[in-house]
Amino acid sequence: MKHRRRTFVLFAACAGAVFGAMTWLTMELRALERREAEAKADAAFQASIRTALWTMDSYLAPFLTKEAVRSYLQYSAFYSPDLAYKDAFSAMACKGDFQMPSQLLYDGEPQFCRLHFQVKQDGSITTPRLPSNSLMQNEARWNYVSEGNLAHASALVGALEYIAPPEQLRVLALDALKRQKARMVQGDSLAAGASEPLQSSPGQQQAQGKQEWAHRQQTASEAYNTKPSASPPIALPETDVETGPLAPVWVGDKGKDRELMLLRMVRIKDEQIVQGVWVNWPDLRDAMLGLVQTLTPGATLVPTNSTSTEGDQLAGIPAVLVPGPRPAAVGEKAVTPISATLVIAWGGVVAATVAIGLVIRAIMELGERRGRFVSAVTHELRTPLTTFCLYSQMLADGMIREEPARREYLVTLKRESQRLARIVENVLGYARLSEVRAAVQNEWVDAANLLDRIVPGLVRRAADAGMQLVVESDLPPGVQVRVDPQTVERILANLVDNSCKYACGPSAGHPDRRIHVRARAGGGFLEIQVADHGPGIPAALRRHAFRAFNRASRDNSNTAPGLGLGLSLARGLARELGGDLRILSQVSGMTGATLSLTIPATILTARAEPAHA
Repeated sequence: MKHRRRTFVLFAACAGAVFGAMTWLTMELRALERREAEAKADAAFQASIRTALWTMDSYLAPFLTKEAVRSYLQYSAFYSPDLAYKDAFSAMACKGDFQMPSQLLYDGEPQFCRLHFQVKQDGSITTPRLPSNSLMQNEARWNYVSEGNLAHASALVGALEYIAPPEQLRVLALDALKRQKARMVQGDSLAAGASEPLQSSPGQQQAQGKQEWAHRQQTASEAYNTKPSASPPIALPETDVETGPLAPVWVGDKGKDRELMLLRMVRIKDEQIVQGVWVNWPDLRDAMLGLVQTLTPGATLVPTNSTSTEGDQLAGIPAVLVPGPRPAAVGEKAVTPISATLVIAWGGVVAATVAIGLVIRAIMELGERRGRFVSAVTHELRTPLTTFCLYSQMLADGMIREEPARREYLVTLKRESQRLARIVENVLGYARLSEVRAAVQNEWVDAANLLDRIVPGLVRRAADAGMQLVVESDLPPGVQVRVDPQTVERILANLVDNSCKYACGPSAGHPDRRIHVRARAGGGFLEIQVADHGPGIPAALRRHAFRAFNRASRDNSNTAPGLGLGLSLARGLARELGGDLRILSQVSGMTGATLSLTIPATILTARAEPAHA
């Protein structure tokens, strides 16, 4: 028992170590899977941000290009194209008599533009939407404007002067051009190094964002640096006009809503003027964010004057995309390769542990059965062998001379030899239970005739033990069973032997020495009960009664011989016949043990014959 406990403790410790290692491995793999899912989610999130930036910069490019190609003449309410038309229209127009209205005057401000303006060298701010009084003296020019438009334009000019005085606008334009050039240089250097594709590690994702920003910066630079169109025709030779590129700049306090301006420097002969576009930033921002709402829900754009090359900054406008919260990482599949592998591994470990535990248990039980077998066989063989040696030695030495005594010794030797034969027969029969019995001699026999063939031998066995066998048969005619008669006889002989051992010994405590054999048929089975009037089998011990070499504690003090194979062998043989052997509960009129043997049977009519196969 101590060895058994030590073995199970060692097995439990090993199993605990294996399960602990598997638990640690599972936690590590699950953490790795979560980190991988987080990395994938972050990569997808960063990709959506880059896609959103590309989308917004692509949306900005036409707007910026349109403003970059706008002729400097468009910033005046009326301009004279006479020099350009003097060859074709010299007979129709005189110099200074014809002036064309600016497109901004009669079409109004384009989408996302509040006001087009220019700051002259004398510090005055003009807009094509607010002609001077001298230009408005001609009544025909009133067709292009209205009182309401003039008032609105005048209010915008006043607001512009409040937000950014003329001198500040000139300084801001120069600074914006410097920053624009710096951004272009950074973009060109980054784009030159973006020759190889990058993977998805955090550092590489950041580098990839910078490279994409460089490409977007190149696109924006092309839009900003597009040369102004030659239509409408300019009024001065190109050598007298130099138009610089547009540059974005933020105007206003950082703590308040800042206004976006697109400024450029224009030289007309010896005069330096600043031309600009006051952008309707809230409308432009909402339009761009609406395009990327599905990519970056909850995102916003924050103005900045930084020349940083971070991947979350727009290239067309100095604004940073601040994305909303990143979506939680969700596995694309319910069963991932790692989780499937873990399930298989856990299943294998559990199955292996259970299998090893069962094998250890079977080995230990086998060892215990072997020990019980050796003990039982040694105990059972000692008495007859001792008797054999002693009696045969005495007979051989002539110590027993009287004939009656010699006959008694010979009878004793015969009885002990039969006892040894039964022991050997039971051991061999139990050993053959686990073998495949291919040549079982089953035959169709009448149940009544079978019982008649078996009962005489059972009567003799009971009589030898001082017991009386009582046969009670209630079999209808025509009950046929397909069995091996010798197997049925062996089963019943073992049951009768058990009754003889335990129902007539000193521990029986009952004077009734009858053994009842009852036979009946019904429900497709032949049932043969063997009952006695002995002490019976306690209910707590019935579940172990059919185990091999298992004799109850009451048997250890009983002088009845036996190996503990009788019931185990009998049940095994019964199941080979397709039946079973059970211990019945208390039966009316019986105080001892009652065992029931059931065998499949067929009840034939007068005309029916069994199929002899």
